[in-house]
Parts: sequence; structure tokens; C-alpha cells
Amino acid sequence: MAWTKEAQPTSSQEGQTVMVLSEEVVDDSDKTLAFDTDVGTGEKAEVLGIRVELTTSATVGNRQISIRVLDSAADIVREVRSNGTVVASTTKVFELAPGLVAVDQGAGFQQEPLPSKFMFLKGQSLQVLDGVVVDPTVDDMIVHVTLGVSR
Repeated sequence: MAWTKEAQPTSSQEGQTVMVLSEEVVDDSDKTLAFDTDVGTGEKAEVLGIRVELTTSATVGNRQISIRVLDSAADIVREVRSNGTVVASTTKVFELAPGLVAVDQGAGFQQEPLPSKFMFLKGQSLQVLDGVVVDPTVDDMIVHVTLGVSR
């Protein structure tokens, strides 16, 4: 996968470097962001927000967004799932961040909460995927992750 990184100014209040990483490869609804290779700096990253745009194929099935923290052996350490689902032949945008309330705002937009201090560490990965695995090599998923990286 080809994650692109856009570094933001360091937040003096939190002592974090804020960065946005994006993965826009089509025909893939399973995205994994490896701390060591994709983030590259610091010791831990706090997930400040995730935007997922999922465009589904005609294959029947309800897709559900899952956000997972994986350890170095790819075991799931933590997992959060969306309340909303996406049906076949549809595009839906999910905005996930700490402090949000789960609301289906209609017109293909769903906001979802993430736990506060949702972190992953050096050696771990953050995976964003259709946790139901309906049509992973045909569905299109675009993901933007905003991280606060610190030592």
C-alpha cells in the first residue's frame, strides 16, 4: 500500500507532531498503517481522527468499518467497529474521532466516536477495513488518518 504523509505544524500545547496519512489505492478495502515504516518517528501515535470513504461493489452484503490496533505478530490488540453499515452499490463516508456521537447524517455520511486516547505504539499497526470482508479486492476504500505523534 502507498500511504502518503503530510506533516502539520507541531502542537505546542500537546507536544505532538500532527500528521495526516492517506491511502487512496482502489480495489482494496483493507488498509494497514505500520507505525515503523509509515509513521517513522516517535514512540506512540494518538489517533485524532479517521475519514473513510467506502464505495461498494454490487456484491450483496452489509459492510462494517473496523479500526484495529495490531501487534507485531498481527494479533488484534484493540478493535472498534462502526454502528453504521454500507450496502451493495453505495458510497458512504465515515468520520471517526474521539468525542463524536454516532449519527447517521443521511446523504451517505456517518459520524462515529473513537475512544479517547486511542493509541498505537512503535512496532504496532493501525488497520482500517471492512470487518465483515464482503468484497475486499473490489470495494474501494479511501482512508485519511490524522495522528498526534510523540515520544
